[in-house]
Amino acid sequence: LPNIDKVNVGEGKAQDGFIDKADRKRVANLIISSILEAEPTKSLPSHCHLKFSLELHQIFKKVDPSAFFTTYAKVDKFNRKRNLGGPLYVAYLKKRAELRGANVLPKSSRSSSRDSRSSTQSVVDEDYIPVENQEVQDKLNFLKNTIQPWSVVLSNWKAAVNARKRELERNLTIFQYFDTYPALKTSEGYRLLLEDFTIFHEGKEDKFFSSFIQAQDKIIEISEKKCNKVVDKEVKSIIEQLVALRKGADLEAKTNAAILLLPFLVPLPSSRKKGAKFWRPSTIEVRDSFITLVPSDTDIPTAVKEKKEKLSQLDFRHHCLSQTSKVDQDRFLLKYMGRYSRTSKTKAV
Repeated sequence: LPNIDKVNVGEGKAQDGFIDKADRKRVANLIISSILEAEPTKSLPSHCHLKFSLELHQIFKKVDPSAFFTTYAKVDKFNRKRNLGGPLYVAYLKKRAELRGANVLPKSSRSSSRDSRSSTQSVVDEDYIPVENQEVQDKLNFLKNTIQPWSVVLSNWKAAVNARKRELERNLTIFQYFDTYPALKTSEGYRLLLEDFTIFHEGKEDKFFSSFIQAQDKIIEISEKKCNKVVDKEVKSIIEQLVALRKGADLEAKTNAAILLLPFLVPLPSSRKKGAKFWRPSTIEVRDSFITLVPSDTDIPTAVKEKKEKLSQLDFRHHCLSQTSKVDQDRFLLKYMGRYSRTSKTKAV
C-alpha cells in the first residue's frame, strides 16, 4: 500500500487492529491521492480496490475488508442489488472529479448528463454504512427495491430506522423519500410511518387524542357561535347536528363530533391566483378532504370510489385508508390517511 505509513490514524489503532469510520476515509484518501497524483490517468478497476481492502485488513485485522470497499452485486432472488461503494471507491471518484476540475483529466461525457439531473440519486453514498452495519445496508437495499413480502418489509423497516432517519435529514424531500422507499406508496404504507413515530416518540402515540379531550368542549362552543353566521343551509344543518351531540353523548361521540367540526372552523381562501387553472374547494369538500361523513358503513366503498374519481379529475394521485368509527346510531366517520401528489399544472387554492 502506498504511503499508508504516513497517515496518523491514532496511537495504537493499528496495534489494536481497529480503525473508525473517519480514519478509514483518511486512509482511503491518502492511498488514492498517492496513486493518482503520481499517475493522473491511471485507472483503478474493482480488483485494485479489492486488493487494497484486503491489504488494509491485514493491518487492521478487526475491520472487515468490506468496510473499505464493497463490490457490485447483481439483483438476487429478493430483488436486491448492491453498487460499488466504500471509502476507497468514494475517494477514487472524488479524486478523479478533482483532477477533471483542474483540467488534468478530460471531462467525461457522463459528467455533463449527471449535472443536468441533479435529482438523480448517486450510486455512491458518502455516508456509506461500514461492515459493522452491513446487515442494515442490506436491509436498506431491500426496502429501496422491494415491497413484498410485507412481514419482511416491516422487519427491515424497523431494523434500519436510524439509517433512514439520517437519510431523510440530508435535505431529502418527502416525495423523494416516498420514491426511495416504494412500500410507503402501498395501501399499508402508513403503518411504516406509524412504526417510526412509535420509535422516536415512544409513549406519545395517543397524545393528540388525550390533549384533544381537553379542547373539544371549546371547539364545540366556538362552532355553535359560528353556526349563527353560516348562510349555507346544508353546512348550517351539519354543524347543528354535530353540536347537538354534546348533550347526553358519551365521550367518544363528543370527541368525534369535535374532530368533525374542525374543518368548519378553518376559513376558506378568499383569493385566487390569476392566469392559471385553479380549483377552489367548497366548505363541504374541505370537510370531506379531512373526514368524510357517510350514512352507514355500507356506503364507504362508494364514498372511496367517488373520492378517487374526484382526485383523478384534479390530477391527484391518492393512496387511501378507510376506517369506520361510530358517531351515533345513524352516522359513521370515514377517516382518510394518505398521500396526495399533483401530476399536472392544475392547482388547488
